[in-house]
Amino acid sequence: MIWRRLRPYTLLAAVVAVAATGYLIRAAGVVRERLEAAGVPDCRDPNVCYPQGAALDAIAGIHLVAALTPALIGLILGAALLMRPIGAGPAARGAGPVARGIDPAARGIDPVARGIGPVALAAGAVCTGIVAVTHRLVSAPYTVIANDTYELAELTHLNHPAFMVAVTALIIAVAAAVRGGAFTGWSVAPAAVLGGVVVACLLATDLTGIGAPPESFTDDYAVADGFGWAAAGWLTLVTAALTRRRPARALA
Repeated sequence: MIWRRLRPYTLLAAVVAVAATGYLIRAAGVVRERLEAAGVPDCRDPNVCYPQGAALDAIAGIHLVAALTPALIGLILGAALLMRPIGAGPAARGAGPVARGIDPAARGIDPVARGIGPVALAAGAVCTGIVAVTHRLVSAPYTVIANDTYELAELTHLNHPAFMVAVTALIIAVAAAVRGGAFTGWSVAPAAVLGGVVVACLLATDLTGIGAPPESFTDDYAVADGFGWAAAGWLTLVTAALTRRRPARALA
């Protein structure tokens, strides 16, 4: 039952992950080919080999894919918790707009939603993880030569696999909380406050330049790793809080 409900969403998320991974590999290849054509295959210094034309477009595409794919995968798998199973019977289709979207059972414990929640989280982590690791190892090292142009875009993904996976998990957790059987509790507030303080401190550290700078332009794409780990940890705490179940008597 759980797999039948989740299968179409998981397959769609996998297709998105494969397409995104393929694009990242291809885009990195375009940048590499342009650098080789210019006679500077190992250049990572924007002052020497700032990308132009197709190479700059490829780097822009890399940032868009890294920024949007985690959220898209989270939305796809979160929909598995929000929507009725594909092929629901006439009673469900004729019960009104609520039944066609979010099940009224969201007000109580939904065994199906409870069962597929962890599976959806695992599937999201795997799909986004593949894209995130590919980006970090294959395409992120090339984006450094256009960092000045796409600095703000990097804040949406931080070139950090754990942060990208945490974004997917958070969106799925929000869907689980809305669907029923998973509710926010008092633990959200301290998690958010604590995480916000840690992230603010680390962000201030990065902005003021405190700490060891990258050894070269090649390492520059990893300069926000401390911020990435902190942000990922914060999102993980909030995700855990969102999936914390209240006692059954509170659901009446």
